[in-house]
Amino acid sequence: LDRSDRPTPGFNRPSVDIQPVNRQNVGRITDFRDETHADRFSNFLSKGHKGVYAISENKVVGHAWAFIAEKQTKRRYFPLSQYESLIFYCRVDKKYRGRNIYPTMLVDLYMDIFDSTNVNRVYIETDIDNIPSQRGIQKAGFFMLGQGYYFSIFGKHIFSIERFDR
Repeated sequence: LDRSDRPTPGFNRPSVDIQPVNRQNVGRITDFRDETHADRFSNFLSKGHKGVYAISENKVVGHAWAFIAEKQTKRRYFPLSQYESLIFYCRVDKKYRGRNIYPTMLVDLYMDIFDSTNVNRVYIETDIDNIPSQRGIQKAGFFMLGQGYYFSIFGKHIFSIERFDR
């Protein structure tokens, strides 16, 4: 979505608290993921990525991350222009799925990106066969722009993408 296209959520907001991930709370991910994720998320923070946690019943039950492009670059395999962002690496604890936590994290992360950075466009990545994720993205007010294909040959990442802008 562009900066002018604030998402229009098509869901009732659940009673969940969305908090930014920071150095003080990054380790809370171990409420439902293993310790390696705390290290990975600390690394994301050190690279300037933005993240949010969904908190329910005083524990982390979901996370979402965004890469902010300060210059034209690639996020692993996804080409981004300067001041674009890619929301990636999102997950909700299986016990809490179906409660609109995922679209709530997406909307709050999107709003934080536009309120605190110079980003003018946000993309979200998901697997082509992850239909529940695609439904959550649509509930959050986003729409499909295009379809990308990701290939790995002998451990080397090769990516071809088709992007359709409005």
